[in-house]
Amino acid sequence: MSKKNPQKKNNTVQKKSSEQSFWLLPAGVLFLTIIAYFPLKGSDFVNWDDPTFVLGNVNITSLSAHNIAVMFSSFYMGNYCPITILSYAIDYSFSGLNPVVFHTTNVLIHLINTFLVFLFIYQLTNKQKWVAALTALLFGIHPMHVESVAWVAERRDVLYAMFFILSLLCYVQYILKNNTKFLIFSLLFFILSILSKGQAVTLTAIIILIDFLLQRKFDKKVILEKIPYILLSLVFGYITFIAQKTTLAVNALHISKLDSFFSGNYGLLLYIVKAFVPFSMAGYHPYPFLEGQTLPTILYLSPLIILVLLFFVFKIRSDKTILWGILFFGATIFPVLQFLPVGETIIAERYTYVPYIGLFFVLAHIVCNASQYKFMEGLKNYLAYIVTAYVFLLLVATWGRTKIWHNSVDFWSDVIVKYPNSKIAYNNRGYMYNEFGQYDQAIADFNQGIRIDPKFFRLYLNRGLSYQRKKEYESALADYDKSIELDTTEGQTFFNRGVIYTDFLGKYDLGIQDFKRALIKNPDNADAYINMGVAYYKSGKYDQAIEQYNKALQLKPDEGKTFYFRALVCESLGNYTKAVEDANAAISKGYGVDAALISKWQVLAHGSKQ
Repeated sequence: MSKKNPQKKNNTVQKKSSEQSFWLLPAGVLFLTIIAYFPLKGSDFVNWDDPTFVLGNVNITSLSAHNIAVMFSSFYMGNYCPITILSYAIDYSFSGLNPVVFHTTNVLIHLINTFLVFLFIYQLTNKQKWVAALTALLFGIHPMHVESVAWVAERRDVLYAMFFILSLLCYVQYILKNNTKFLIFSLLFFILSILSKGQAVTLTAIIILIDFLLQRKFDKKVILEKIPYILLSLVFGYITFIAQKTTLAVNALHISKLDSFFSGNYGLLLYIVKAFVPFSMAGYHPYPFLEGQTLPTILYLSPLIILVLLFFVFKIRSDKTILWGILFFGATIFPVLQFLPVGETIIAERYTYVPYIGLFFVLAHIVCNASQYKFMEGLKNYLAYIVTAYVFLLLVATWGRTKIWHNSVDFWSDVIVKYPNSKIAYNNRGYMYNEFGQYDQAIADFNQGIRIDPKFFRLYLNRGLSYQRKKEYESALADYDKSIELDTTEGQTFFNRGVIYTDFLGKYDLGIQDFKRALIKNPDNADAYINMGVAYYKSGKYDQAIEQYNKALQLKPDEGKTFYFRALVCESLGNYTKAVEDANAAISKGYGVDAALISKWQVLAHGSKQ
């Protein structure tokens, strides 16, 4: 009869206990991250890119082969991100445009990313679990990451980051296990990351940094295995550049090269400071100067401050771990610094989503290895309290920031508090007040925006809409005229003015002219064809009216009101049979038609046949 080995049993129990305690670390990190983002529950979309990427994106309404092909062959607001658009289509297939589903997906991907950061740092540091846990915790709950998670249109960040970190994980496994399949997986995840957001092209630099940290010899094999990464970065980097050029985003504010130099350094300085002391966070950070203005002093000083920081980096170059984290940050943040101005913001919090992994790693490494650093000697006994307090403050800040993304009015109100001279913020909040029927509040915001910048045409366009909905048509026309004077290419202004001429002032010829000009800007605007059809109908030009309705139905074949309007024209032409047919088609598309009217047409149609 064999006896059990008590020592072996103890070893097994200890091993299981050790494994359980190990997994408690990432579990705790994820729990705190969930708490931080809990206020996001019940949040809506915001009128800041969400309308283009999601709400008005017809390509996400079906997972058809045609729509998927369009996703992979189109740019969206200067971005090439087909995997991201595909993810929206998957969300849409579950419950349409339910914001809960879209926000939940973002948060789930962020939780996955937080766990992946833990695994990546754990493997990279030869299983230093506390360094990995603290890095992942900072990544999970840092308030500068709220924009990437809470903003549905910025799913690009969380999605590209997921594939980005998976690619790095596989690359580390390739080095540790010398198994080529991990290198192949790394390349595949890299491709998925690039197809989610162009910022992923920086991954090539990071795998070189991993070679440096893990002390790989840069021989022929190591160099050759980088070629696919380099080629992918070059190709998709070029595609990203072309995508940006399809919009007016590249140097939209006409900033000089010299001012761009100072702006880029200032942006870098802000990103560094906000990583450790997140302050004055907002969903929109405008440039602190206008075209032709003298730059604030801090912008001129920022290159000198960056040089001082680079000097300290040079001094600690022998500490490869800290140097690696700093270089990780620098390599991933550099492409989005405003040395080449893109858009109208000097920094964007979403750009820090992946780069901050490097700085969080540096902080976690120093804290968890405090005994190695002389400058930490006086803090060693208080580190646990300091870190706990710091984490608590980050958690509270993130909890508060998620509330800002609850709806568009809260979002832009927060921007106005931080930047009271932001015309964009007043315009966009006023736009939402218009949508809520709060026209006086909307007009007040547009007035404030016009005081800030009287040459911004969109403020007049949106204020005109407020007056139009208040039935103050003369004031609306005055605003539309001013908007057109400032920008003759905006089709929406012509469309709105055409509606007033057609529906309220009886100036049908002027309305038709405006609808035609609206279609020059957007030839796929079915509503412009519909309204032009109405103008022709009211002016007695029935054949032209039917022509416009036919064009509208080619663009929107399921628009019930177009069938009804065409039925009215058919009535005027005495074609009652066609009028009945169109009326029934309108009903089948969900548009209500008076049954008595259809009965009348049926009688007339029957009489005409006799």
